[in-house]
Amino acid sequence: MDTHLAEWNETFSLISLSFSNLAAISIQIYLHFPVQAVRDTFWDGGLLQLCRLKSLRGMKLSIFVSDPAWQTTRDPVAFFTYAAGSLPDFMDETTDRNKQLPSLLPSSLPPHQTPQHICFHCARDKLRDQVQQDTSISQEWASPDSYHSGRLFFRFAPNVFPLYVRSLIHTLPSRWPHRTHADIRREDRLHTNKTDYAYVYLDDGSDPDHSRYPIFGFQFNPNLEQQHNEDEGLPKSPDLSDPETQYILEGNARFRRLGWKRLTVISIVEAIALGSLGLPSAFATLGMVAGVILTIGIGLVAMYAGYNIGQVKLKYPEVGHYADVGQLLLGNIGGKIFVGSFVALLVFVIGSHCLTGAIAFQTITESSVCSVVFSVVSAAILMILAIPPSFAEIAILGYIDFASIILAIGITMIATGIQSSNSSGTFSADHIPWSAWPMAGITFSQAIVATNNIVFAYSFAGCLPSFMEDMHTPEDYVKTLWWLGGIQIVIYTLTGSLIYAFVGQGVESPALLSAGPVISRVVFGIALPVIFISGSINVTVVCRYIHGKFYHDSAARFINTRKGWMTWLALISLITALAWVIAEAIPIFSELLSIISALFVSGLSFYIPPVMWFVLLRDGAWYEKHNLKPAICNLVVFIVGVIVFGCGTYSSIAELVGGFPADMENLMLT
Repeated sequence: MDTHLAEWNETFSLISLSFSNLAAISIQIYLHFPVQAVRDTFWDGGLLQLCRLKSLRGMKLSIFVSDPAWQTTRDPVAFFTYAAGSLPDFMDETTDRNKQLPSLLPSSLPPHQTPQHICFHCARDKLRDQVQQDTSISQEWASPDSYHSGRLFFRFAPNVFPLYVRSLIHTLPSRWPHRTHADIRREDRLHTNKTDYAYVYLDDGSDPDHSRYPIFGFQFNPNLEQQHNEDEGLPKSPDLSDPETQYILEGNARFRRLGWKRLTVISIVEAIALGSLGLPSAFATLGMVAGVILTIGIGLVAMYAGYNIGQVKLKYPEVGHYADVGQLLLGNIGGKIFVGSFVALLVFVIGSHCLTGAIAFQTITESSVCSVVFSVVSAAILMILAIPPSFAEIAILGYIDFASIILAIGITMIATGIQSSNSSGTFSADHIPWSAWPMAGITFSQAIVATNNIVFAYSFAGCLPSFMEDMHTPEDYVKTLWWLGGIQIVIYTLTGSLIYAFVGQGVESPALLSAGPVISRVVFGIALPVIFISGSINVTVVCRYIHGKFYHDSAARFINTRKGWMTWLALISLITALAWVIAEAIPIFSELLSIISALFVSGLSFYIPPVMWFVLLRDGAWYEKHNLKPAICNLVVFIVGVIVFGCGTYSSIAELVGGFPADMENLMLT
C-alpha cells in the first residue's frame, strides 16, 4: 500500500467521524518490508484520528509483515500487536499468526476501563519502541534520523486505501462531500456480504485458486451495546435512515470542510484588525530600528509557538479547543484554569469590539446620539454574524474582511503620505520627523506598553486549535502558519514604519486619526467589516467550545437539529450580551482589558507553547542531540512570554493606577 499520510489520516478520520459510536475496533495491517521500488510513506500518525471515538471500550492493533519473495501460501508473521480495554470474543481470538508473535506487548489498560482512557497514542508509541528495539529490522529502519523524525516509515504496495475511503463514502448518504484520489486501482472493489460486514477485495490473476482475497474488513454499530448476528457472529448493521444517524453524518460532514487556504483567511481575519493601526504609535515610542526588529522577531517567535500548538492538536486529536490543553498539562485544576482564561479573554475581546463599533459609528455619523445606542447596534451585528457555526462558512466573510483591512491600512498610508508632503497639511508646520532611536525621555512603562502593542498584534494562537478542529486535513496547518506569519510580518512592518515615517513623532493611535477627520470617517466606514467580522469569530469560538461541552454526547452538538439551533442562538445571544454589559458597565474596561491581555495572551501565545513541547511533545531528554535545537527555540519563546507576562502586567496596572483618579472623576461627572 503505497499511500500518503493525508490518505491514512482521511481514512481513519472517516471512521471516527462517520461511525462515532463504535464500541470496539480491531485493525489488522499487512505490510511488505522494505521494497526499494516505491517511495517512503508513513501512516502511524493517522491512527490518532481514532482517538475521537469517545464511546470506544476496546481496541486492538495488529501488524503482520511478509517478504515479497515468500511463497503465496506462507502466512505473514505478526510483528506487533496491542490491545486495550474490553473486546468482543470474535475480535479477541488468538490465531496461528498471533502465536508467531516475537514479543507480545501487554495491554495498557485492564478490561472495563473507562472509554476516555483508551487511546491510540500508547499503541503508536509502543509500536515505535518496537521498531527501534527490534534487531531483525535493518539499520535503515531503526536509524535515529527516521525514529526521531516523529514518523515511523514503512515501504509497501499496492494502494487500496483511497478506494476504501471512496467506497465507504458511497455507502453514506449522498450529502456527504465526496473526496477525490489520484490513483485508484481498477481491480480493487468493495464487497458487502449479507451481514453487511464490509470488505475490500483485491483481484489477483496470478493465483487462479484465490483470485479475490480480502484486504480490509470493517463493521460498524451505532449502538453502544453490540448486537451479534446469531448465524455469522458479526455485529448487525445500523439503519442509515435513522434520523439521529443522519444528523450525525451531516454534522460531521459540515464541520470537516475547512482547508488550509480558508484557514489562512479566517486566521488573518481573527489576527489582523484595527489594532494594527496602533503600531505606528509604538514605532514612535521605540524608534524605527527597534520597532522593525521587534515586529519581525516577535512574528517569528509567534509562528514557532503556533507550530507547537498545532503539533499538540495533531498528537492529541481530542483537543478541540485551546482550553482542553490544560487538562493534558495540569489535570483537572489546569483544565479549569485554562477554561476560565480562555473564555474570559474572548468575552473581553468581544466587548472591546462592541466599543470599537460604537466609536466607528459615532465618528462616521458625527451624531450626538448616546454611545450606548451605537454599542447596542454593534453587539447586535456581532451576534448576527456569529450565527453560522462552521468556520468554513465564516471564512467566506473573511475575504471581505481581508479586503477591508487592506483598504483601510492602504488609505491611511496614502493619506498620511500626501499630507506629509503637502505644505498645507494639518501637521506639517510643527512636524517632528521620525527617528531611528527611541523617543527622548522614554520611560520603562512607555517602552513596555509600546512593545505589548506589537506582541498583542500576533495573538492568534488561542483560536488555532478551534480552527484546526474543522479541518479535513489538519496537518496542513503548517502551510497556514507560513502564510499567516509572513502576511502579518509584512503588513505590520510596512504599516508601522511607513505611517511613522510620514507622520513623525506626532502620530496618533490609531493612526487613521492622524489623517484628518474626513479620512478618519472614510477609513472607519471601510473598516466596519473588520470590526464586526473579526469580533464575530471570537463569539463563534467561545460559543462552539461551550456548546460542544454541553452537548458532548448528543447529535445537537452539530447544530443541525431544532434543539441544537435553539441552544446555539440562545448561547451566542447570551455571550454577546454578557460581553456588552461588561464593556459598558466597567468604567475602567480598557485598562482592565489591557491587564487581562497581558496575563492571558502572553501565556496562550508565548510561554505555554514551550511548556507543551517539554511536557507533551518532547521525545527523550531535552539535551539529546535531536532535541537541542527545539529546546533552544522553545527557551527563547518561553523567555519572551515571561517578559511580556511580568512587564506587561506591571505596566498595565501602573497605567490603571495612574489614570484611576481621572476615571473616577469622569464617572462621577457622568
